[in-house]
Amino acid sequence: MKLSRKIFMVLISGFLITALLMTTISGCAKPASEPGAKQLVIGSILPISGPISTVGIAMTRGLELYFDKVNEEGGINIGAEKYMIKFIPEDSKLSPEGASTAARKLVHQDGAKFVFGAVLEPATAAIADVTAAADVAHLIFTINIPGHPVDVGSEKPLTARLLISFDDTHTIGFDYLKEAYPNVKTVAISAPDIGYEGMIEDAIFTAEARGFKVVHVQKWPFETEDFIPIYTRLLAEKPDAIMAMISGQAHYQLMAARQLGFEGPFFSNAPTGPDVFLRVAGAEVSNDVFTNGLNPDDPTEVMQEVMERWQAKYKDDFISDSIAGWDEAWILVQAMEKAQSVDPQAVIAALDSMINMGDLQTSYGPGYMGGQERFGINRVLHRPIALTHIKNGEIKTVGYFYGTNR
Repeated sequence: MKLSRKIFMVLISGFLITALLMTTISGCAKPASEPGAKQLVIGSILPISGPISTVGIAMTRGLELYFDKVNEEGGINIGAEKYMIKFIPEDSKLSPEGASTAARKLVHQDGAKFVFGAVLEPATAAIADVTAAADVAHLIFTINIPGHPVDVGSEKPLTARLLISFDDTHTIGFDYLKEAYPNVKTVAISAPDIGYEGMIEDAIFTAEARGFKVVHVQKWPFETEDFIPIYTRLLAEKPDAIMAMISGQAHYQLMAARQLGFEGPFFSNAPTGPDVFLRVAGAEVSNDVFTNGLNPDDPTEVMQEVMERWQAKYKDDFISDSIAGWDEAWILVQAMEKAQSVDPQAVIAALDSMINMGDLQTSYGPGYMGGQERFGINRVLHRPIALTHIKNGEIKTVGYFYGTNR
């Protein structure tokens, strides 16, 4: 099958998979019965419809699976009281309007005290407008552009980000490129045109510090579906290797690069798992590929639990993005237990104090809250980052590494 035909079939399959996944996220995860327990409402606003819905659904499922575990174990112990979690997932619809509507519902109708979300910065800003006015904790699920005005800051007392900064991965990726591919001298960077300038500059600096020459930076509109024209321009500069910067579409970029004859190393610092590359792009083109996504065939003990719970509840193919949801829910509960409170101010204050290695546990290994020097406040997670390599269609775990701590 020609790759162009395959891309079409993959897109059709993706829509069908999304439709199936959507049937498992409706209403809310109801707390188990626990005599005398109180109820704590926690919401999420993630893209569970639209072009990156598979990612949004997986993240939502990860949150749901951890809160299921908490309720199964009798809830959260806060002093002499127990709290069962009522988790309510909402759809951002990948838009500020959708995110704002969902945030108002969660805060004013459902009584949520903690809200996770979103993925893109405009939707994140829309959530922040609602939560800040209501003294509700906003847990930024992820940020594409670290240091963006909607990211954490000292002027946002009830905001935290329980995920790494993606540019913390740059040292890991370029160090491995130098080690695994010593003949590579030149690199091209592909990046969505959504304000990645700071990360692009950091990637160029990191590459050049390791002896690589960045010969081209190719930006493309976020809504791009056909990467052939994009990669035709990029490959005209004849790079030895390609870096696909923070994109849930990196596997489609790989397909375009290979279709156009590029055979060199291709790497992505997105958390997209190598299993997704193999499942979508196919083993025949997934060669000399490495990514910061985890290897589901070589999970940590906690990751294995997530995978088993996923299969028991949803009975379909595991998506590794769910690990981020599980970890963020877990970190929130760890902060509640340290604070011995479910009050948002007390919980965020507890996070502020968890700044030593091992103060937080994640599925990747020990972590802590950092970011004082870079963001003016310790409200960003630092934890090990996965590095996995696909060679001849086989996935290898290179290891887990702590990235740049800035």
